[in-house]
Amino acid sequence: MRTRFVTPIAWALGLGLCFGPRAKASADVSPSSLDAEARIARAQASANVWTMESASRRARAILQHARRKGDANEVGCADEGLSRVDTALRWGRDHAALLNDAWNHGDAKVARGELARVAAAAASARAASAQTELCVDEPRPSEGTTVRLIIEDR
Repeated sequence: MRTRFVTPIAWALGLGLCFGPRAKASADVSPSSLDAEARIARAQASANVWTMESASRRARAILQHARRKGDANEVGCADEGLSRVDTALRWGRDHAALLNDAWNHGDAKVARGELARVAAAAASARAASAQTELCVDEPRPSEGTTVRLIIEDR
């Protein structure tokens, strides 16, 4: 998902120290533009939290599958992956709540930073979920596999 808040992400990654302070344009800071930005930021944070919750459910399903198979290595790997996904989810939820509080108080700068942190948590959850997929030794379709859906009239 692309975000339009490039500057806060750069600051969150520590790149802000390299580029120094930035001048802000005052033409874009009307109350209606801040309200629109707040709505968009809240929607992005909500979507990121939803994505992290889906990653958590998938990691939990992989752990249950590994437990049914009974392989200790797979169970340990899946358990660690689920722990990492859940940690990112908790962190993301906390920062989403801080984002909402910041927008409620009209602090756009803090809210933008929190949005960057929520996006970072979502990326961590996705990476941990993808790594958890590799824990269970299951056959996977080769790349380039084509699935055809044929719907016939009766």
